[in-house]
Amino acid sequence: MSDWMSQIGGLLQQYGGQSGALDSAHDDFDQVAQHAPNSSLADGLSAAFRSDQTPAFGEMVGNLFNNGSGEQKASLLNTLAPLVLSQLTGGGGGGNNPLGALLGGGGGGALAALLGGGGGGGLGSIISMLGGGGSPLGALLGGGGGGGLASIVSALASGQQVTPEMADQVSGDEVRALAEHAEKQDPSVIDTLSNFYAEHPTLVKSLGAVALTIAINQIANRK
Repeated sequence: MSDWMSQIGGLLQQYGGQSGALDSAHDDFDQVAQHAPNSSLADGLSAAFRSDQTPAFGEMVGNLFNNGSGEQKASLLNTLAPLVLSQLTGGGGGGNNPLGALLGGGGGGALAALLGGGGGGGLGSIISMLGGGGSPLGALLGGGGGGGLASIVSALASGQQVTPEMADQVSGDEVRALAEHAEKQDPSVIDTLSNFYAEHPTLVKSLGAVALTIAINQIANRK
């Protein structure tokens, strides 16, 4: 048995098949997060995100975003937004810039031209078209100038990182739509964000006792 398991083995024995939320889940999760490696925490969070006992994945991510600090919000957008944009535009990307393929080597790509125009409206229109006219993401980006998400896309397309100040201009509903779109296109985004949130266990506790119980169950069953 690994060292971390020996330290919390008694706690994990209470789980591993436990049905329903445990009143002690919040405190128990603190103990697990202190000792378990991030990979195990991510495995547990992935199970919670995918469970039919918890809200939809997009809703959970939107709530986590709302409850996060400015730095946590920015880190999430720097993780999630490039994935969504890559999906919307057929993937690709060069170097460290996930939009490199779209922007083209000399900045002459179609997206670069739209961004260079200075308005979020054109960008919102093309993403609305690519994402499907009736998609939640298209509805958020199209028509109204793009709002906070348009500035996020502009920053990423020019090789910048999303800052906490920029992230504060984005709503939880916009993040929910991003996560919903990403999951529909590639369900493995759940694992990507599970790894991200494994690094923020205190924030994860805002998911509630049901989700935390499921996460600890998964860790206990895999031990």
